[in-house]
Amino acid sequence: PLHQGCMEFFAGIDKAITKLLDMGDFHFFVVSDHGFGRLDVDVNINAILEKEGFLKFTGEKVWEGISQDTLAFSLDPARIYLHDERFERGKVKERERILKELVDLFKGLEIDGRRVVREVFLREDIYKGPYATSSPDLVLVSSKGFNLRSNLRYASVTSKPVFTGMHTQEDAFIFHKGGSPTCIEHLPDLVRACWDG
Repeated sequence: PLHQGCMEFFAGIDKAITKLLDMGDFHFFVVSDHGFGRLDVDVNINAILEKEGFLKFTGEKVWEGISQDTLAFSLDPARIYLHDERFERGKVKERERILKELVDLFKGLEIDGRRVVREVFLREDIYKGPYATSSPDLVLVSSKGFNLRSNLRYASVTSKPVFTGMHTQEDAFIFHKGGSPTCIEHLPDLVRACWDG
């Protein structure tokens, strides 16, 4: 019901950008940190962890109810933490063994014959610096159509999503107009790679 109003709103933005670009030669950037794609199913990571015995509760399924026997839990968006000394009741000691089991679990996860997780990243591979040890132990990246959720209260591994679309990584973009692009020399290598490509 709001489709026409949204289209008119974006048409107004397009007109304003066109007017701005006609005002002279200056650097103008449009940046998207994500794209958008179809959403088929929500997948609850904590329900999987509970089903497989990694996540346990002392009673009610709330954060305060996580048992000291829990090995791992997930926070949105698809960040998995081992329940170790970083957490008040955490006592996980066998980090490497548990990480291997989790990596195998999520790399092999399929729903309706489709692979759910496209990539599994270890903390050491993506986080650097003095606070890296506070970062998640694993980060999951979903395959197309799967939205990885971390709700504690959902008992079901899958659920019908409220929305029909979701954010995606592979179609983020950078648009630049005007002047010499020397200012991008100060941006991270990844951004320059996108610029050059």
